[in-house]
Amino acid sequence: MLKFQKNTMIGLYAMMELARVPDERLATSALAERFHVSVHHLSKVLQQLTRAGLARTTRGVLGGYALAKDPGEITLYDVVELFEGPRVEGYLCLLMAAGDDSGQGPHCLLHPVVAQLDEQVAATLESISLESLLRGAKPPG
Repeated sequence: MLKFQKNTMIGLYAMMELARVPDERLATSALAERFHVSVHHLSKVLQQLTRAGLARTTRGVLGGYALAKDPGEITLYDVVELFEGPRVEGYLCLLMAAGDDSGQGPHCLLHPVVAQLDEQVAATLESISLESLLRGAKPPG
């Protein structure tokens, strides 16, 4: 039910691969082949990860991409937020209930449910580091 953009998924997979070999640099071409995506598309994703300080790049024959931080310091939320954007407090609500006797105006009937789901998803993503994911840690809940 939860869907991420293609760039988010590529970013997550790329970060997992970089975390798998923290002492090595991985070439864009090798990662693109592994993920069955174009080098150009992957390069754009890796550039965003680099600008965000999650990955780093080295040019040259022995160059490539590596993690910019310890895999235990990078959470899935860090990557998802980069591509999906920060959490938004207000939601577009098409279903409004009339105000109650307290004098408050109309409110969204779905907002409490959507907000709770959003908080749970964010908390789960924040609780899973790349390191714990690679160790096979189960998400809480």
